[in-house]
Amino acid sequence: MRQGDFTGLAALKNPFTGASPYSGNIILARYLSAQALQLQSLFLPTPNFGAPTLTAANYRASFDGPEVHRTEEIRLDHSFTARNMAFVRYENRKDDYHIPGARSSLPPSAAGPPITSAA
Repeated sequence: MRQGDFTGLAALKNPFTGASPYSGNIILARYLSAQALQLQSLFLPTPNFGAPTLTAANYRASFDGPEVHRTEEIRLDHSFTARNMAFVRYENRKDDYHIPGARSSLPPSAAGPPITSAA
């Protein structure tokens, strides 16, 4: 699909010609944006898990290392009339933790074994 081949999926409509679908459900290379393909290769990893025909749940990764969560919050309200009102809130929280083994390799899944990337 990364190169415009959508064979076996619902018919794609060509936005340049109106309602006529792409022949063979394959988008011609001249219609694929070079910038979009570059962004795709930089930010969207290739599938590495399950059957090659999977279009979802086909990427698995595990990350090891610390997790850092940061929360900043502030709230001030005031209205000392119409029945006197006031409110003050401040929160500063930083959860920085590392649990050894908590982010280790993923277990096998019923979706199938890992596949190797062709890229």
